[in-house]
Amino acid sequence: MSKAFRTVSHYHLRERADDSVYIGLRDVDAAEKKILRENGIKAYSMHEVDKYGIGKVVEMALDHVNPRREKPIHLSFDVDALDPTVAPSRSLVVLDTVS
Repeated sequence: MSKAFRTVSHYHLRERADDSVYIGLRDVDAAEKKILRENGIKAYSMHEVDKYGIGKVVEMALDHVNPRREKPIHLSFDVDALDPTVAPSRSLVVLDTVS
């Protein structure tokens, strides 16, 4: 399990898991899947982003956490998801990035 996932998962377990959504997950190991499942944390993989498009996935995520669109939201974005030509100093090299 990655250090970043442990840190973020620990934060979400302290907060309300039903108000949390992960978008664009890739390479999720069995322990990470177990944390998501056991804590009811909604998650969309890169496969789902590719299949439905980012707009639809964000809409589904908002429907999950804020169906009436009346609550403020917090967005955290991992720059490692960006194409290296857009963010050349990112620390983690992964395939299937956002351009």
